[in-house]
Amino acid sequence: MAAEVGESFESQVAWLNGEVELLRGLTEVSRLVSESDPTKGTLDRLCRVAGTSLPGCEVGMSLGGAARDLETGAASTERADRLDRAQRRAGEGPCLAALADQVPQEARESELVSRWARFGPMAVEEGVKAMLAIPFLVEGQSRGALNVYVFNDNPIDGRARRLLSLVAEQASAALANAVLYQRSAELARNLSIAMESRAAIEQAKGVIIAQRGGDPDEAFDQLRRVSQKYNIKVRELAHEVVAHAAAGPGTTPPPAHLAELIRLE
Repeated sequence: MAAEVGESFESQVAWLNGEVELLRGLTEVSRLVSESDPTKGTLDRLCRVAGTSLPGCEVGMSLGGAARDLETGAASTERADRLDRAQRRAGEGPCLAALADQVPQEARESELVSRWARFGPMAVEEGVKAMLAIPFLVEGQSRGALNVYVFNDNPIDGRARRLLSLVAEQASAALANAVLYQRSAELARNLSIAMESRAAIEQAKGVIIAQRGGDPDEAFDQLRRVSQKYNIKVRELAHEVVAHAAAGPGTTPPPAHLAELIRLE
């Protein structure tokens, strides 16, 4: 982000320091994104980076595509978190408008009150001078908004907007990674269940063959027949067969569904 023409030397130095902090913060964020489930840590860090890089501003992040499922994702301060929650309770505000229209929403103090009669006065009472909400997408769907609360009289200039766009892009990437992580974890769980079920079924088939004869296909047909008759999942029935065989003969007869598959003695 280049220096703006006409700025004082001190102002340019302050912005350069802010940019260094931003780059440092985004580098740390990139490490968080590589973790197994990076979402919470990444969003927290992004809000802190943005808040630190914008003097007089505090930053929150709301997640969800509509008021009914909106939730607070992260915030740079308790006050920003409180204001995010206030928008959700009020069911209105720049954040919700940004999510609905998919365009940034910006308002000064007087506009906050005139445009959002429930949220605006609460924001002004907290000391908000202006607010900017930037929506972001995940996999083409509305998933959140970056909420910037301004507590001084300085406008949000072009460099601040570029900085916030970077932060919003990182948030979008973090959430996309979270979606991928959740899908991968679910796939891994399903594969694990499938492998465990297959192993139990193969063992149960072996027990049935050893006790009643026949081949693997016939043993599986017996498992499937009893499963349907007694409305028991094949994998659960297989686990019962294997467990009963491992326990050995007992004083209590096995239930009817097992009696149809293995010997009682």
